[in-house]
Amino acid sequence: VTVAGITPISSIQGSGATSPMAGTTVLTTGVVTKVNNNGFFLQDPVGDGNTLTSDGIFVFTNTAPTVSAGQRIQLSGTVTEFNTGATGATANPVTELTGPTSITVLGSGVAVTPVPVALPLGNATDLERYEGMLVTITGPLTVQQNYFQARYGARGLAFTNSDGGYLVTLTMAWQSHVH
Repeated sequence: VTVAGITPISSIQGSGATSPMAGTTVLTTGVVTKVNNNGFFLQDPVGDGNTLTSDGIFVFTNTAPTVSAGQRIQLSGTVTEFNTGATGATANPVTELTGPTSITVLGSGVAVTPVPVALPLGNATDLERYEGMLVTITGPLTVQQNYFQARYGARGLAFTNSDGGYLVTLTMAWQSHVH
């Protein structure tokens, strides 16, 4: 199924845990916020104003993309729910566009303002509304896993749970729905 016209990223994402448009080919626009070796993140710099829908999405290219951060682009792609490897209650599929075609650069040097996210959230499923978006985390975080810093150059971050009783790592909150 192909949708005619430009589909906003927020409509692709929808307000639920998965996209209402999965399996559909869409045409969309946005600003590239980050480029990886197998895709890039695309975000509507204005958004739809609905705090329940994400204005960002990952575009899976399978190889190094030819776009750059700050470019405003238009493209076609198939809406897909990518399972990050978990099963059952801990499965949190990520909405992405696959098989991108007709990538057209509409402008460059465009900045996207990060959306502030205050932790802790009401529950881990509240992270869905920020999926694929450029965010800045407000509030205190604790650096953990010094071993990973020394060995892999990576840091673990944690925040105090809503009861103020213990530290919750960001991955723990996402995977186990701790709140």
